[in-house]
Amino acid sequence: MKLTLSISGNTGIMLINKLFDLNYHPSQIVVWCTSNSVNAELVFFCKQCQIPVTCIDTLRDLYQLDEFGDVLLSIAGTPLLIPDCIVDRFTLGAINLHPADTEKYRGRWMVSWCIINQEPTVGYTWHYMNNKYDTGNILLKQNFKITKQDTALSLNARIFSHAIFQLENLLSLVGTPGQSPSKIGKYYDKSIPFNGIIQPNWDIDTVDRFVRAMYHPPHTPAILEKNGKLHYINNIKEFVIAQNI
Repeated sequence: MKLTLSISGNTGIMLINKLFDLNYHPSQIVVWCTSNSVNAELVFFCKQCQIPVTCIDTLRDLYQLDEFGDVLLSIAGTPLLIPDCIVDRFTLGAINLHPADTEKYRGRWMVSWCIINQEPTVGYTWHYMNNKYDTGNILLKQNFKITKQDTALSLNARIFSHAIFQLENLLSLVGTPGQSPSKIGKYYDKSIPFNGIIQPNWDIDTVDRFVRAMYHPPHTPAILEKNGKLHYINNIKEFVIAQNI
């Protein structure tokens, strides 16, 4: 199969290296990514490996493409909802890695919302793409327990490493119909939860969950507004200190 990868950053490099472990050749791989500094290392890596890279920032960029592979794999790639006319160009379909259970949660900031909402678990879903976010037939899924020490950073690392580890199993399922979801999860848009701001009426446990949910460098951590100043909070100890300033 010839694969088109919609990827970003170090996660994208991890995925490509896994494909190399599975004996894929650079000639079988094409990469799509957004044109921002986060992807500078990814673009350099692809050039070193002689893998073609196309920057996809708008729908117009997609419509200008004239060559497509057999399968599209989207892993933390373009935030665009890829239209059916593009998905249909891939002979064996388009597959997305969603960092949650699509039957419960759809959209953005999934790991953060699972921590905030006190979910006992979070995981991932490999699913076919269609014209609605995260509603396609499911190929593979797995869940992990959320501990009281977990942050968005630790959970995302666990999710993506496990999901990429399952890549061989996933590719063996390409072309099969997958399983229709039993229900459609709640949709969360691209807005940062609570605009990233700690609310004044929250108790200490809620603040702790929110701080952990927002901890995912290099993204901005949780913010405490106090006496006209903004305090960037990376852990609950920093919150307590800032409260007493």
